[in-house]
Amino acid sequence: MRQKAKTAATRVADAQVRADKANAAYFDAESKLELLKVDLAAQEAALGDAQGEVARLKSDLRDFLVDQYTSQTDEFTFFSMPDINQALVQQSLASVLADRKGTAIEDYRAAVNDLTVVTNQLNAQRNEQKKQVDYLASAKTQFTNEVAKLASEKTNLDSLLVKLEAAEAQRIRDELAAKQEAARRRADEEARARATTTTTRRTTATPVATAPPTRTGSLVALKVCPVSGGAAYSDTYGQARGGGRLHIGVDLSAPIGTPVVAPVDGIVSFSSDGAGGNTFIMSGTDGNFYYGAHLSRQGPNSGAVKAGAVIGAVGMTGNASVPHLHFEIHPGGRGNVTNPYPSVARVC
Repeated sequence: MRQKAKTAATRVADAQVRADKANAAYFDAESKLELLKVDLAAQEAALGDAQGEVARLKSDLRDFLVDQYTSQTDEFTFFSMPDINQALVQQSLASVLADRKGTAIEDYRAAVNDLTVVTNQLNAQRNEQKKQVDYLASAKTQFTNEVAKLASEKTNLDSLLVKLEAAEAQRIRDELAAKQEAARRRADEEARARATTTTTRRTTATPVATAPPTRTGSLVALKVCPVSGGAAYSDTYGQARGGGRLHIGVDLSAPIGTPVVAPVDGIVSFSSDGAGGNTFIMSGTDGNFYYGAHLSRQGPNSGAVKAGAVIGAVGMTGNASVPHLHFEIHPGGRGNVTNPYPSVARVC
């Protein structure tokens, strides 16, 4: 039985790695799609400007050519004029207008070329967005499968651990936690390496949103993982989200219905809104404020609760596209936000 449990723990560790990677891939793809939407909107605006400029120059050139045709000064007209000075002035103006004609034509040609460039860029951007939409769908399928496998492996392990002595079961849990921590550190190092070597091309210098306020060095000590039994997650703090927002939480992915618990002692209440769906807000006895969103259900516990008390269940209400708990930590109150990933990584 002990060997079966150790083998099951290894499978859980492996499943955790795959689920975390699938989590990161999905939410990264979702963020990239939001950036592409911003770029596409900028390209469409640029196309409108280019089309307007071509239309304006075309109209100006047409008016100019009509004016030139109706105001030509030939040799007969020149010598038949009673005032030679008037004839010279008209001929001089005709020469200037001829120069302007050449400039107008060149401006029109340049504007047409610019329109062609912008149109090609827009088409390329639309193709890139379509590819990203297709990739996001594939990443979602992979994400859903890996999270389900992780939950299944955890259930199998738990059923084996209850048959062992408490001390032996705890040793296996500790070994599993060490493996998961080592794997997560490797994943974090790989993510940092990618961040320092990859440059993301943007067609606009305008940021998606202002960077969220931060409070550096505020590692909050949670008593338990907000999702009972742990979850798949990755560091998604600061990623782009819909509506020009930046992500200021961590997304803990687990099957719908997985219990959500109070991460510390405190006072819990519930609310709901279009973005977060069913949410909980918590004033911890540690002086910090906590927020969780997308719950499939709220309660049964509210008011004063101890860490570990069930306060809801994982869902995908609001603007969530996959089942997860969006979890935020606000050190000292709502006015501050911090990246909750390091705090969550210590307990989940």
